[in-house]
Amino acid sequence: MANSNTNINGTDKQIIDKSWKKFDLFLNNEKYIDVTFLWKNNEKRIGAHRIVLAASSIYFDKLFNTDRGKAAEIYMENIAPEPFSLLIKYCYSGTLCPNKQNAHTLLTTAAILKLDEAADICVAFLKGSNKGPQRVPRVNPSIIGANLRTIKTTLTPTMSMTTKYSILAVQKCDAQKDNESRAYRSNQGDKRWLQHGIITRTKKFSDIAYSERRLIYVGGCLDDGAPTNKVDAYNLETQKWKELAPMKSCRANVCVVTVKGFIYAIGGYDRDQENPLKTIEKYDIRTGQWSSVPDMSRARRNATAVAVGDLIYVLGGFGKDWNLLKSVECFNVITSSWSDCADMHSKRFCCGASTLNGWIYAIGSGNIPPYSRDVECYNPKTNKWTRIAPLEVARHGVSGITINGQLLAVGGSLLNYYKGFVDVYNPAENRWTKAVPLPSGGYYKCFVVPTDELVKMESSRKRSVSLNRA
Repeated sequence: MANSNTNINGTDKQIIDKSWKKFDLFLNNEKYIDVTFLWKNNEKRIGAHRIVLAASSIYFDKLFNTDRGKAAEIYMENIAPEPFSLLIKYCYSGTLCPNKQNAHTLLTTAAILKLDEAADICVAFLKGSNKGPQRVPRVNPSIIGANLRTIKTTLTPTMSMTTKYSILAVQKCDAQKDNESRAYRSNQGDKRWLQHGIITRTKKFSDIAYSERRLIYVGGCLDDGAPTNKVDAYNLETQKWKELAPMKSCRANVCVVTVKGFIYAIGGYDRDQENPLKTIEKYDIRTGQWSSVPDMSRARRNATAVAVGDLIYVLGGFGKDWNLLKSVECFNVITSSWSDCADMHSKRFCCGASTLNGWIYAIGSGNIPPYSRDVECYNPKTNKWTRIAPLEVARHGVSGITINGQLLAVGGSLLNYYKGFVDVYNPAENRWTKAVPLPSGGYYKCFVVPTDELVKMESSRKRSVSLNRA
């Protein structure tokens, strides 16, 4: 006689339920974890099991079949860690408990992750029919997420299903003939670059940060070649300049990076190019004030900085007496402390840098021939650098940027002419391929910015021009 838990087709419901309870236990004990989700600006780390997530949602099933999804650590974009954590737990337990504070966020995130049943729970809560913790039966993953139309209709107009991002590429005026620079945007999906504006009055040998629709030019040289402590903001929407509070020190060939509302100005030189600075200062975007930061262990100019969560990695540059460096050091913005990292294989200055799947990539080097096309990547967990495929064309002034899970090497110049090179790296095949080039060559600083933000700026400028002509 068949067990009371077994149906006519021989399906034992008891063993299915027991197995899922085991999965939940494995999750709580962090046992057999084979994938970890991370965020660039948050210390949260969420471990899980691929097979459970893939069985629960077609979103994860498709993700784990991509190059990005095959990595042991996956950086998430457009999804906050708090609702993501609750929905991962839901994949194991089938239980979700929305409240007034998180129901809308959970609904949006569930729609992105194609967890229809979780979204239904949120919809029921928002409509007032919530009766406490909700549990729904598990369904075949092939039909999960098949129909999101009912979920989309419950979203208010201000709730975006997902935020799209574009690259904002800004020319740097470091050559003698430069008197203006151009800015372009591209999401790399539409296979084109669109001009976003023309910027005049820029300084040479400064570095650039982006904040609240402004390009912030830090340090650089005046017309007579003297280093300056000036900081100027260019509003991309109004096309107007504004002078900000000056730095404590003059800095040319400085490198800057933005972390948690602060712009860090790192190294450079103030008078003598052979004696660079090891001092750091940071600008509070909210208060508009500069403050000092503990010094680096080595003085550097023409270095490159890249942020990973609360950590700032400073790569190479020139040391004292034009000594070219391959050393790397790391600053923790929470503890305000520095630590040394393993040296790169190659000495580098003015290199490109970005992160992909938790690794840091150092791309090319130099503004003095011969230029380098050498590329290597750093694993913070093992503190080791590994050489990877080089760029097809050696050039200087390359900017590294990561968008939509892709690492790009943007711009750069050859010996006697500029090219708008753009290369994309494929980690699975360890090779670089050419992408749509920029309309203009040169040295670039790149930023990842919400596409809607850039489009609205362009629309505002066009309206302003029309009114002025009228």
